[in-house]
Amino acid sequence: MSLLETIIPLLSKSTQRLDFSVAGTGDGVCMRITPIVGKVREDATEQERKLYGALSVPLKLEGRLEEIEAAVVERVRDYLSYRNEWQAKLASIHADLGESVASDNTESTEHSVESNDGLEL
Repeated sequence: MSLLETIIPLLSKSTQRLDFSVAGTGDGVCMRITPIVGKVREDATEQERKLYGALSVPLKLEGRLEEIEAAVVERVRDYLSYRNEWQAKLASIHADLGESVASDNTESTEHSVESNDGLEL
C-alpha cells in the first residue's frame, strides 16, 4: 500500500485538506500530517469547537525512515479510529440540533489547532 493510499482515508466532510511535512532530524525524519478541518460556525457550541480541535490534532511520526515506513499503516489506522469517534460525536450534536454537518452554510471561519503540538497521536 502506498503512502497516499494510507493517508487519503483521513479526508472527510470535516477534513477537506491534509498538510503533510517531512523534516530531517539528524539521524532520522519527522513526518507530520495535519488535518485542516472544514468550517466552524460562528455560533458553534463549546463541545463542537473542542471536537473540531480534536479533529485537527496532527499525526506525528518520528524515527528512522525504515521505522516510519513500518509503523505508518498501523498509526494511521489508530489515528483514523479516534477521528471517526470524534466525527460521530460531532454528527450526533448536529443531528440533535436538527442540522447536517455537510449542509452548514452559515458564516464561518477556518479552525486549526496548531497550538496543540503537544497532543500527538
